Amino acid sequence: MTIEQLIRFFQRKRPSRVTDIIINLGAGLLFVVARVLLLGTVLNIFYFFYDNYRIVDLPKTCISTWFLSLLLIEFVYYWVHRSLHEINLFWASHQFHHNAVDIDVSTTLRDTLIDLVIYEFFPTPLALIIPPPILLVHMQFSLIYQVWLHTEVVTHLGPLEYIINTPRQHRVHHGKNRYCIDKNYGALIMIWDRVFGTYQAEEEKITFGTTTEPYKTYDTTTLHFYYYYDTVWHKFKAMDNWSDKMKALFYGPGWAPGKPRTGLLTDIPEVDPYTPAERYDPYIPFWQLFYCMSHGFLVALGFYVVTDHPLIRFSHLNSLIIFFYVMLALTSFGTIFDRRSVAPLVEVSRCLLYFLFDTYVISSWMDSSLAPHLRGLTESVLTVVRVIHFMSIVLWLMVWLSRTNRRCKETYDKLSLMKEDKYIDNYTIDKNRTDSWRVGRRMAFMGGAVSSFVILFMVFALRFDECTQFLNPIKVEL
Repeated sequence: MTIEQLIRFFQRKRPSRVTDIIINLGAGLLFVVARVLLLGTVLNIFYFFYDNYRIVDLPKTCISTWFLSLLLIEFVYYWVHRSLHEINLFWASHQFHHNAVDIDVSTTLRDTLIDLVIYEFFPTPLALIIPPPILLVHMQFSLIYQVWLHTEVVTHLGPLEYIINTPRQHRVHHGKNRYCIDKNYGALIMIWDRVFGTYQAEEEKITFGTTTEPYKTYDTTTLHFYYYYDTVWHKFKAMDNWSDKMKALFYGPGWAPGKPRTGLLTDIPEVDPYTPAERYDPYIPFWQLFYCMSHGFLVALGFYVVTDHPLIRFSHLNSLIIFFYVMLALTSFGTIFDRRSVAPLVEVSRCLLYFLFDTYVISSWMDSSLAPHLRGLTESVLTVVRVIHFMSIVLWLMVWLSRTNRRCKETYDKLSLMKEDKYIDNYTIDKNRTDSWRVGRRMAFMGGAVSSFVILFMVFALRFDECTQFLNPIKVEL
């Protein structure tokens, strides 16, 4: 990703937005956690069908078996991917991947959990023919291969474009120009696109994104699910009969009564590829960007270190805890990027919950099988991380108090102006009441701060002996 941004700089392309990268990487973490939870179930299903109902016994060491598996996996992927575009109910989840207006390597990770479930279970019929280990290898390789397809820095690759999928061809798939709509569904090879008539070479400059304006937010939960209510549900309710209601769900997103199954291409608005794309880009102070980058790095690093441990990998409960914590982190970062008033309190809550996460997940991981020569270093790093989260709590409580005082002052000034207006006869202002409200806010802040200290003391004193040792070289037995 860093290399790609350097190449973009030397090619004089606009760098990717930090906010998009954080959202994309966070979606990737959710994708990985969910896949860990699903992988065992998927393998069991594959083996069930293969052991009990397989049609043929293909040799696992024969190259023809692997080649056949490649063709069949790509065939299934082609139709699954095409269904995500041509069935409105599926497009509701897949639109999150396509509403990115910038394409870079991190866009590969911009997938929803529903997409994951569809991708994982649809190849199940192939288990009647292909041995599950070979099937799983090709599925995994297909996902890894697609990482380099999402970039603007790679141009024409010559004759290779007749055989394999390339970034130039996949950029067409992400375009909202009319000639790009519903094209180039392949993952590794482009054979099936050419066979079924959906292949399209890159022509004019491409504008990325969806043909409808995406929801203006960085909140991951909203971006994942808003389309179901805002579009699918409203379209379903607007239909007059059950036939049209079912078509609203299972026909294309562009369908309407009297139109073809996937809609009319002329309904797609024309785009000027040389006009700067409209993008949701609220002003975000640099310190908040740096803060979210730092905490996003901590979340990603902890995710990488902790999830590889068997205690986490084979525990559905711990995996779910990690999943919901990452979701909370993304939601919190989204409220910060959206400049929402609840952002300070949401982030304070996330930082407080980190200590519970630390207690019941990270510490159990450390206590189980961490190598002795790494324990001291790991405890020191964790102490730094805990201090960072504690300071973050203090920071966001101060931000919340500052914003509250500013809003109270603005409200008081507004009321004062209203009082002076000659057209207002019966309006009075109780300044003491306003002052008492401000005092109440401050008391609430102090109560929150004291509660934070109490929670932190309980967590440190009752669980983390190394913190006691850090403050006092004499070990205290509790």
